[in-house]
Amino acid sequence: MKRVGINTIKKFVAEITTALGDDSCYTNHYLRARSVSHMYNAGIREKVISKKSGHKSIEGLCAYERISDELEGMAKRSTAGEPSGALCEVKKVKEP
Repeated sequence: MKRVGINTIKKFVAEITTALGDDSCYTNHYLRARSVSHMYNAGIREKVISKKSGHKSIEGLCAYERISDELEGMAKRSTAGEPSGALCEVKKVKEP
């Protein structure tokens, strides 16, 4: 697979947002950061994220690690003793 240069991507992103009538001016960096954050929140390992995003070091990914509102809510509910998300689906098994 051939790598694409930053100017080509910048032009492509601008064309897409214009075609969609979106004037929010997404940038290459915004889209890259957003995709890395989504991968973090999906539980994908840092080594895989680094490879997919083109980061040379895992340390460089730390700035992109943003917790989604959904995960933040789950954390708040769990610390308050409330059931949260997929954990609600886990059935207790009687010990022998």
